[in-house]
Amino acid sequence: MKKRYHIGIYPACLTDHSLQDQTVNVDWLVAHKADIAPIVDSPRGLNGCGHTGAAQVIFCDSDGGFFRIRLSANGNAPYPEHHELNSDVYKDGALEFFFAPDAETPTRYFNFELNSDGVLLIGYRDAADLSTKRRIPVDNYRDFFDITPFVIIQQSLGYSCGLTLGWGVSFSIPVSFIREYFPGWSPTPGLELYVNFPKLREVPGHIDEHYLTWGPSDPTTFHCPEFFSHLDLVSV
Repeated sequence: MKKRYHIGIYPACLTDHSLQDQTVNVDWLVAHKADIAPIVDSPRGLNGCGHTGAAQVIFCDSDGGFFRIRLSANGNAPYPEHHELNSDVYKDGALEFFFAPDAETPTRYFNFELNSDGVLLIGYRDAADLSTKRRIPVDNYRDFFDITPFVIIQQSLGYSCGLTLGWGVSFSIPVSFIREYFPGWSPTPGLELYVNFPKLREVPGHIDEHYLTWGPSDPTTFHCPEFFSHLDLVSV
């Protein structure tokens, strides 16, 4: 069964470097959270046991408008071996956001995939026409998407060090970028989008190979928009 995620439209935003996310002037600790879980009914998902993740999305109606996405996972951050834009970060272990902005053409979508260092693979395709598949070059991509990797640490009382609980990355998607591929696209309350939040390490045979997802999908359907779930924009 497809899931549904409601995100708020916030009128103003600042900048983000912590759980008290000042980019969007909202506390991620209380923002709606989508759980990313192992795919237990798929043989390729069984290695996901022990892995968990979470995704949060809001929309800021300032500076031309942008989505802010926060993706996180439990455990230590996997060491990244890919350091260039549009390299195969999913082999390092990646948190991902699949995003179809237009409900009337749901086969057209972006896939944002990031490793623990915030290195980005950004793709676009129309699933109805695979000749459209491509990885998108973006100058100064870390600044353009405001990418912020982070670690989640539980501070021990009386000690200067703490226990690492997880890792993650937050980033923004400006409306101006979306409109390059969807001219005239407008984020209004009540708008329905289609999304998914996979987490994976796609290295067959690797001890840490795993596949997790939020929506009703498995590794063979991550790039099939008919398996994406609903995201609704609402006023706050």
